[in-house]
Amino acid sequence: MAESSCDVIYSRNPPFINEVVQAKLATTRLGLVGCGLSSQLAVAALRLGVRQFSLWDGDTVELSNLNRQAFGIADIGANKAERTALLVKSIDASAEVEWFPNHVSVSDIAFVASRCDVVVNSADFTDPVFLALDESVTAQGNWCLQPLNLGLGGSCLVFGPSAPSMRDLVGTARSEVEILGTLRSVVEGFAPGITLEREMPRLLGERLPWYPQNIIATNISVALMLSALVTIAAGAADSITVPRIMHFDPETLTTGVDKPI
Repeated sequence: MAESSCDVIYSRNPPFINEVVQAKLATTRLGLVGCGLSSQLAVAALRLGVRQFSLWDGDTVELSNLNRQAFGIADIGANKAERTALLVKSIDASAEVEWFPNHVSVSDIAFVASRCDVVVNSADFTDPVFLALDESVTAQGNWCLQPLNLGLGGSCLVFGPSAPSMRDLVGTARSEVEILGTLRSVVEGFAPGITLEREMPRLLGERLPWYPQNIIATNISVALMLSALVTIAAGAADSITVPRIMHFDPETLTTGVDKPI
């Protein structure tokens, strides 16, 4: 029997990913609610072995995205979900990819949750979807991953069927400042680093329309989400508790430990 393209693409994944996990990844549908940071995840997840994707994003690619997202100059002005789909297909045309050129609304959550095995929540803090998505996904017995990037710090909160929800973590916090502050107080190991810690009061006080982010933070978050995907595919998902955090501080050259609570 002739080798398929997948046999060759994934031929160097063992022994880190065995045949059973590789097969499970191939049948896992990964939903990306937002394709900014997650454009990098989509490409990495395909290279890992995920072959089914559902992509949602209503935004277009901007020049300022290119410091951390998977796009290029030719993508400027195009829809992020569409361009992420094209990136995935450019690596393996046989991958199954559907994309929707719109933001997920609260009314869409049930469809997303029922369609995908693992969903990545990249909704804005102030979007009602941010607090509601993981509850709907985990109610289906599936998994929701929540990346949080600040400065050089990358993280991944993992919400499974038995994990506390984002609502449980943030309580009554609603503004970005309140939610961020609450998460920092309840999530063990969530430290944005000395540089950002020093600048945080000024950045939040000015209420800038963005947080400092770059490719280091993005790659850390992507690596943690890939690790979660492998663990889920291996059937050891009960070992994952929310959250799992890793960060890098350039001033001390230290890396925080990926530590569950």
